[in-house]
Amino acid sequence: SAYEVSVNKVSTSSIILNNDLLSLGAVQFPIICYFTSNNLPPISELMAISSLRFITNKPYDYTNLLSYRKVRILDIYYVTGLSDFPPFSQIPDDNIFEQIGSRAQYNPKSTKIDLSNLKKLKVMNFRDTGGFHVNNEIPFLPHPNLESLSISSGFLSDPRDFVNNSPKLTSLVLSYDSIGLDISTWRLSQLSRLESLDLSYNSLTGTLDESFCHIKDLRIQNNQLEGPLPSCFVCYFTPISYAFSNNKFTNLNPIPPCTTIIPNLWYNSSEEMLYIHGKDVGLSVQDIILPSPYNNLQIKLVQRSKIFKVPMILSSVPETLDVTFIALATDGSSTQTFKLSPFSKKPIFTNIIPSQAQGHLEFKGSFFSYNKTSIKVTLDGFDCLILSSTFSSIFCQVPITLDFTKTSVKAIVTIDDNGLGIKVPQPLLEEMYIDMSSENIMCGENIMCGENQYCLANGTCICNKGFKLVGGVCVVEPLCPSSCSNAGTCVEGVCHCDADRALFDCSGYVCKETCLNGACNEVNGKCKCLPNYTGSNCSIPSHYVTSVIPCSVDGGSVTLYGLFPDTTSEYTVIIGSQNCQVNSKSNTEIQCLLGPGMGTQNIKVTNSKYNISFTGIGIFNFYNPIKQCPNNCTNISNGLCNATSGSCECLGDWTGFDCSVKKELAISAPFVNTTVDTKTGGAKMNSKETVYKIGVASLKEISIDGSIVQNHSLEENWVFLDQEQDSNIFTFEQKIDEISKITYIIEEVKQDKEFQFGTVNFMVPKEAIKISVNISNYQYQNSLNTLLLSFISGTSSNQQNSDDTCNEKEVSIDTSNADNQKDTNYISISKNSRQLVGRFINQVVSDGRATFMSSFINQTKNSNGELNVIVSLNLPHCQYSCLIDPDFSLLITPGFKSECSNGKKNNWLIPVAVVVPCVFVSALVAISIVLYRKHKYSIKILSFKLK
Repeated sequence: SAYEVSVNKVSTSSIILNNDLLSLGAVQFPIICYFTSNNLPPISELMAISSLRFITNKPYDYTNLLSYRKVRILDIYYVTGLSDFPPFSQIPDDNIFEQIGSRAQYNPKSTKIDLSNLKKLKVMNFRDTGGFHVNNEIPFLPHPNLESLSISSGFLSDPRDFVNNSPKLTSLVLSYDSIGLDISTWRLSQLSRLESLDLSYNSLTGTLDESFCHIKDLRIQNNQLEGPLPSCFVCYFTPISYAFSNNKFTNLNPIPPCTTIIPNLWYNSSEEMLYIHGKDVGLSVQDIILPSPYNNLQIKLVQRSKIFKVPMILSSVPETLDVTFIALATDGSSTQTFKLSPFSKKPIFTNIIPSQAQGHLEFKGSFFSYNKTSIKVTLDGFDCLILSSTFSSIFCQVPITLDFTKTSVKAIVTIDDNGLGIKVPQPLLEEMYIDMSSENIMCGENIMCGENQYCLANGTCICNKGFKLVGGVCVVEPLCPSSCSNAGTCVEGVCHCDADRALFDCSGYVCKETCLNGACNEVNGKCKCLPNYTGSNCSIPSHYVTSVIPCSVDGGSVTLYGLFPDTTSEYTVIIGSQNCQVNSKSNTEIQCLLGPGMGTQNIKVTNSKYNISFTGIGIFNFYNPIKQCPNNCTNISNGLCNATSGSCECLGDWTGFDCSVKKELAISAPFVNTTVDTKTGGAKMNSKETVYKIGVASLKEISIDGSIVQNHSLEENWVFLDQEQDSNIFTFEQKIDEISKITYIIEEVKQDKEFQFGTVNFMVPKEAIKISVNISNYQYQNSLNTLLLSFISGTSSNQQNSDDTCNEKEVSIDTSNADNQKDTNYISISKNSRQLVGRFINQVVSDGRATFMSSFINQTKNSNGELNVIVSLNLPHCQYSCLIDPDFSLLITPGFKSECSNGKKNNWLIPVAVVVPCVFVSALVAISIVLYRKHKYSIKILSFKLK
């Protein structure tokens, strides 16, 4: 009969079919062919076919199957319907079938199928079999040559009998087979040949043990397994997590660190092969990293989790090798590295340390083992229980019967790693006698240094530092200070310092360079330069700016005063972002021409010869001849603005720095009590519920990069010196170092007094408080540095008085009139219908010359939640003196009520203070706190009144 065969897919470019050929050589199917056919055609004449796959929509008639005995691979595929299993068992013995398979549903069998006639059969793959089984067992008899079996949807039970009786079977896939056995009953002996096992999508229960670790490809996802997953998988879980998903393992959330790796190396010289062996040493070659230059060698898997090998010639094998495993460590890192030796070397001991308190004995050295079960330690014949071990240390628990006072105990240490998967040479053994009463230090073969000794490289024991040999025993030498800081030798109580160390206890350092214009600071080993020199060896003359005569906003000539040595050097001046063209220079003065600009700027002066720069932070301000007044004097009917001075001239009944307060309200202030604390140097003003205080906070030295070099805290460190007789002038002092000091004076102004500061004249009224600060001879760490002075003030409440409720208001601070572009700045701080007005001039008299200074303001809260205000001033590098002159007035706000509705006396509360700038050498800072009131007030210094 004739058969119509259509080619559906062919994996070669040419197919020749000729059913009438007499010669078989014309029929060629060199690779795999796929056909769609209504039935299996006879192919007895197509002897050269290697592999065929037939596809149909209904079960085949297998009448012609016997003609396929010369086909090596046959796969039958149909979509619907049940049929009997193809009669492969009837094919003559001379067949060459190596692989058979199908995707088809078969009727259950009553007896198992014998395919022993397929003598070359290696692979069977049956998919979607629709419950194909014999009494829920694999429907085939074991086959002597079968290497791989795959059955899905077969409704099977325990496959172990088939596995054990198929001697060549290495791959078993039984997925979607409804297998419900307890896998805990499986053991290594029953799976020893399997390299690939897929039991996914079944109903397996129980737990896995380490016998499954050797299987190269294990897939058991979507079952009901529970308990802990073996450590061989957990240590390297991330790449294989899919194969264990959707079970109930108890140690995967989160994935724990791997603590079970026990690695070893062994080099087989006859094979020229390096073996990495042990426990949990990796599932694949990707889990192991060798260090350079060995990282390019090919690692090969021998037994999963236990043995890997690396080809390596003997001459390139190192004595030790750091092997890294990609396994989570206890410190959170993703890898763990172990130092290992490829050779069997006797352990080397350097220290043996008994600990009677812990009952432990520690061995330090090298060529030990990470496998504590391979180590045995005996002490006088008793076992010392091994607690932990690494390449370089062993800890063991000393037998309770052993006396820690014994000085000669025989110790035997044996290391035998044969239990980790590879037969290595005989166990390594070391014998010694140890002193259980103190640390033992090994010094050469069977030589142990005594107490207070250490071992030299030549194998000689010598005394530790601080000890000397007397009668063969190291005894304590006379003590040296600080044990010579471990940087010298103590001889009869005197330190002989190492070559680079200094001071009596060797805690200092010798300067590496000769200090040309200075002296070596042996505390830190750096040159301390004389004033006006800098550099690591004090060879560079310093330069700095002490004061500036600026130009107007239209630009023009600028004069810098200071120190500019070495007239042969070229200096460049940058103001803000502009270059100021230098016209002339002397040792103390630079004149340059600057373009137009506005605002406050930094000045940077660079000596090009030495490439060093001085930076003055905010010490230049473009001068604007037209001045603005605070708050525009409130209203044209309140006061007129003096555009030359920038101050308000109040009209009629108005007063205040911005003419915002009625005079009749200003004179209604109640009694104020002012005290000066001679212990702390602080000034306080008390009125009813509020206490106002002011003080000098800190002095900071600032480097050219803006960092703080030194920070001197000044609060509550003042020393009271004197009170002038029959006067209210109080003097305090504070020393910064042996040369620098600050003098602090508080004075009561009796009569109105006119002051001139720089280019500004101003009046301080009577009944004011003036505070003067004089800082002299400050010693800079570097002559390129500048200073930053900060003042602090704040308020606190006096809860004993609370009868002025109608004037109670929260603290508010107004800095809108604090502008570095004005000659005079005002800061207003209001509380309880009162305001404290701070006036300070943006000028500093530096070394006798008036120059610009900038400031900035911060607000903080103390530990009680009370508001503090800090004003910090950027000062030039004043060589001799700096002088500033602010004053403060206490006024009422326009909302002040002269009488409260409760009829009680109207007392007002002192507002928060404003801090003030600082002064250098013989300079005076005036801080005037003007108290407008209708009652008298007294000033108390601690417990006595001012006269």
